[in-house]
Amino acid sequence: MGIVLLKPLSDFFTISDKTGWRLQEHSYTATTYNNLGGAYASKGEFDRAIEFFQKALNILEKKHQGRHPLTEEVADSLLTLYRLKGESDKAFELARWFVKVKSECRKSS
Repeated sequence: MGIVLLKPLSDFFTISDKTGWRLQEHSYTATTYNNLGGAYASKGEFDRAIEFFQKALNILEKKHQGRHPLTEEVADSLLTLYRLKGESDKAFELARWFVKVKSECRKSS
């Protein structure tokens, strides 16, 4: 069932991006992007997975300054994919950003 819905749902998000129609930048949207990223990663479509994980992370950073509980899961998924693809520079930059976010969270609590 999940794979059957993956393509239409993915197409919906892609078309909405291309036409300029934007989904509400909400944590639920980030969760959906994260789930799509996970589905593509499990199919071995790493570039497509990275695209959706990055969209999720962008929302979480913009709306929650990276302090949403989902941020760690999305960042971990992205780091894993960057490592698998041999993109160590991107992995390093993401890890550095995430450490900064975590340290800011500790300071503010």
